[in-house]
Amino acid sequence: MAAVKIEIPEDVLDSARLTPAEAKRELALALYSQQRLSAGKARAFAGLSLWEFRQLSASRGVPVHFDESELADDLKAIDCWEHLHSDPDRRVGRSASGQATRSHHDGRRGCSPAR
Repeated sequence: MAAVKIEIPEDVLDSARLTPAEAKRELALALYSQQRLSAGKARAFAGLSLWEFRQLSASRGVPVHFDESELADDLKAIDCWEHLHSDPDRRVGRSASGQATRSHHDGRRGCSPAR
């Protein structure tokens, strides 16, 4: 993915009492609150997990923006999680050589093995 660099004068960061990482989070949150970025894009840009980004948003009083595609993604993730955690054969095992093993095919498109 191509990236664009933005220069922020140090005195601006100092005046705002922000580190570069905090400034990036603030920009991500501002763009999300203006509905210019989805939660997924904003959290990735901010370098946070979705859970961390949702907590940050809530702590700032930013309402959750939830559209049909995000709902579909969440429902798919829940379905995968339930499937992966309900099947005891999906747990990490050991091969004869002592290597960690997992089943990588579960018949559900987009589901990854439990970590």
